[in-house]
Amino acid sequence: MKLAVLCSLTLSILHSILFYGQKWGISVFLFTTVGIFFLIQILEKNQKIKNKKALLLSIPIILLSATYFIFHHPFFNFFNMVVILLLLLIMIIFSTIGTLKINTVLENIFILIFGPAEEIQNATREISNCFSNKKKVKEQNHPILWKQIGKGILYSLPLLILVTILLITADSMFASIFENIFSKIFHIINLQTIYGLFFRILIIFALTLYFLGMILKIKNNELTEEGFASNIKIKVEGITFNTLLTLLNLIYLLFTMTQAIYLIEQMRSLGEINYAQYARTGFFQLMAVSIINFAVILISKKNTAKVSNSVKKYTKVMNVFLAIFTVVLLVCSVIRMNLYAQEYGYTFLRLMVYFIQLTELILIIPTMFYIVKEKFSILKWYAVISISMYVLVNFMNVDSIIAKRNIDRYFKEAQDEKNKIDFSYLSEKTSTDAIPEIVRLLDTKDPSLKARVHYYLLTEYEKLKAEKQSFPSWNLSKERAKKELEKLNLQNSD
Repeated sequence: MKLAVLCSLTLSILHSILFYGQKWGISVFLFTTVGIFFLIQILEKNQKIKNKKALLLSIPIILLSATYFIFHHPFFNFFNMVVILLLLLIMIIFSTIGTLKINTVLENIFILIFGPAEEIQNATREISNCFSNKKKVKEQNHPILWKQIGKGILYSLPLLILVTILLITADSMFASIFENIFSKIFHIINLQTIYGLFFRILIIFALTLYFLGMILKIKNNELTEEGFASNIKIKVEGITFNTLLTLLNLIYLLFTMTQAIYLIEQMRSLGEINYAQYARTGFFQLMAVSIINFAVILISKKNTAKVSNSVKKYTKVMNVFLAIFTVVLLVCSVIRMNLYAQEYGYTFLRLMVYFIQLTELILIIPTMFYIVKEKFSILKWYAVISISMYVLVNFMNVDSIIAKRNIDRYFKEAQDEKNKIDFSYLSEKTSTDAIPEIVRLLDTKDPSLKARVHYYLLTEYEKLKAEKQSFPSWNLSKERAKKELEKLNLQNSD
């Protein structure tokens, strides 16, 4: 357990250095990378890795941690922390158990998060054994030497103090040296520093116990392979299920036909389209319908009731139609959102709608295989696609895309009195990632907009100049924006 103790202590100290009093930046990437490296080493040494494929999850974890210094998006900065933690816990569960069952994930996550609290006593004992063993070794090697040195320091202290005082009173130059030393010591060691140091040591100790407690949970094989819902099975008569599937397909067919007719009519009367209502309604309908469709397909395959081959074939056909209708609805929703974005511009939410739609379209592919093939690991492919798409959207530089598309749309259209660019959104809702694109608006012919852009960029530049980035909080997006704004010489421009 010495390796586990040393790794836990090192991680806790690294956490204090990188995060205490610092903003998130490259620190997240460094801490995550070191943490995963230590974790894999400990698992390998204790022979706990039953499935090495699970370690592939470390790739998206490290990539997501890298976004903290490459980009600067508040939403992803918050949400990624949850996703990184979740993926890390799933990686531990998957690698140590060997298989990943949906009904055991929640239970094991609960054990890993709250379980270390039960191991405080054992963790403390392990730390004590680790350091006490080292101390005994040293005493056995040089017992007399250490005792003699200690006695010498203890006996010399009174004499050293007396001699130093006499020398200080005897010579002013010598006294000034000690005066400077003591003044610096008292300046450094004040109450605030002492409290801060005490708090940091307390955090380091608590985190060491927590990390070590988690390792003990894994080492003692306390992760469960059988979840609380392992015995739950779905058993519905084949005819009953097929009736449900048939009725659903008929409803979706009617809905799809209605939406297609409505869309064609609306596209013929471009000037009268209610974009906002049309797009919002379409999106939420899509979400509800697609979730229902995916759920029904998964449940139908999990049905354990005995049915004839003809009933099974009919179920497959109905599920294929269900998947096709989902694709049709997705395409309709993409068209709706495209009309809406063309009229009102692009925002984070609207771009995420596009992304969710694309993800759902890709998920249809493994769903089709799942319907047709007897044995197909659908959840594995859902997880691979969802994680890959989420990592992809993190590296898309969303704010830059939003700014670019809105500004391209603005310059492409006639710049009349009804200026169609929402600069309030760009200035208030986007981060420093968008600044290199917003700079282009200085070329506008609208003096009012140009003045607003100039003021915004100057304000952001002053903020970036005033913000001193330490190494742990270093961020590439802020650095890039600062250099871009330095070239403009905004203070001296009109």
